[in-house]
Amino acid sequence: VAAELGWTEPQFQQVLSQEQGGAKARPYRVTERWEEGTWMDHPAFGLGRVQRKLGKKVDVLFKDGLKTLVSA
Repeated sequence: VAAELGWTEPQFQQVLSQEQGGAKARPYRVTERWEEGTWMDHPAFGLGRVQRKLGKKVDVLFKDGLKTLVSA
């Protein structure tokens, strides 16, 4: 995603940090209910923000792109 936007990795991380605005990222758990706008810390993908909720799944934007994950 960073490359698609024409950003370097540090620029992408800076934008994520600014957008996060001090919100705490919660560790990702399949058993947790995730809502749009929530920040998570995924063990494999890192910091990400829930973009859309689709029933028991969520689309999360990570530095490597959009991933669909399970939500309670």
